[in-house]
Amino acid sequence: MDERGALPADEVLLATGAPAPAGTLLGGWAVAEPVRTAATGALTEALATFHREHALEEGMPLAGTRAAVAAALRPLHAPPAPDLIDGLIEAAEDVVRIASVVRLITHRVDLGERSEDVQRLRDAIGGDREASPPGVADLIAAGFPADLIEAAARAGDVVKIAPALVIHPGFVDRALAVVVDHAGEGVSVSALREALGTSRKFAVPLVEWMDAHGLTRREGDLRFPR
Repeated sequence: MDERGALPADEVLLATGAPAPAGTLLGGWAVAEPVRTAATGALTEALATFHREHALEEGMPLAGTRAAVAAALRPLHAPPAPDLIDGLIEAAEDVVRIASVVRLITHRVDLGERSEDVQRLRDAIGGDREASPPGVADLIAAGFPADLIEAAARAGDVVKIAPALVIHPGFVDRALAVVVDHAGEGVSVSALREALGTSRKFAVPLVEWMDAHGLTRREGDLRFPR
């Protein structure tokens, strides 16, 4: 194990005549302690750097963390097997993996320092523009950074109803109020669109978002409050 860094657990007995030592097993691999230490150190350093440079991002893309761990394995001659790399990431202390991103457990997106920018963003999609706000591409062209928009959506300051559309939370409240007012007979997308003074471009993804988040339920062409 010292020579190879890590090897499949079922090969240990064949290679050495003895089972894998206690505490070395990681999934289907027997891993030497220097490999674990190097992988954890490289991962922690990569995440700390990413959080400093991308403070508004929830975490580092999984591909980047895999690359950091693979680079740490190379000098130790450990095989860069995908399942070994993922196991080392999962086993690292103070690290959290959420779907396709990884972050330090201490990392939190703090929009406090960007509160004025967030308020400008809300103003840009609220007020007279609430029923027909600019799309994400238009907001970026107007000077709102993409990472700010994403962070504001995760924090609930704006609502991302489609990849290219964000709306003001107050617009969601208005839409839900219309659905509640028609709780008995249900409301169609067309009726909701007219009540909100918006277009299908916004009404359709909005009702689909409300369905997906458990605010409404669909029966045929009608929506009812859930």
